[in-house]
Amino acid sequence: MNQLKRIWQNPRAFTSEEVLRELENLLRSNPDFWLKFTFDGLIVDFKPSRYMTMGKSNEEIVGKQLWEGLPPYLSKLAEEAIGYLSIKKNQVFWKEYEYNSTDEVRFAEVRFVVIYEGYIVSTHRDITERKRLEAAFLESESRFLSMAQNAADSIVIFN
Repeated sequence: MNQLKRIWQNPRAFTSEEVLRELENLLRSNPDFWLKFTFDGLIVDFKPSRYMTMGKSNEEIVGKQLWEGLPPYLSKLAEEAIGYLSIKKNQVFWKEYEYNSTDEVRFAEVRFVVIYEGYIVSTHRDITERKRLEAAFLESESRFLSMAQNAADSIVIFN
């Protein structure tokens, strides 16, 4: 841990191989689905998560082009990110999307970043519960607002 702390405090004091190894270790410990690919669209590594799996083995994804190894919706997002990050290499490309998992529609957010010259990493986090809570909150707020606007008498709330 001490080594990791020092690398991220002063990465220039370490070789690029050491920094990249620590970055790979960080990615592997991340609970989210992630994908590493080149600017040419070649998938070089990935890690599924609890909710987000491609239903394919490592051999069926790694070494393939984005449009061969990924579902069309993810391939399209990745191609859009490549276009954006080709121009703005030090930026983050962020989107939300829907996907089907077993018998339900789930939601995810994805962030694409250039990790080193020629490579992009995308991390995909399942945000279904957050979306459900947002919808429930908006519904509750809407009901309360409707009740308050249609009340014949004044409503006062004390805490």
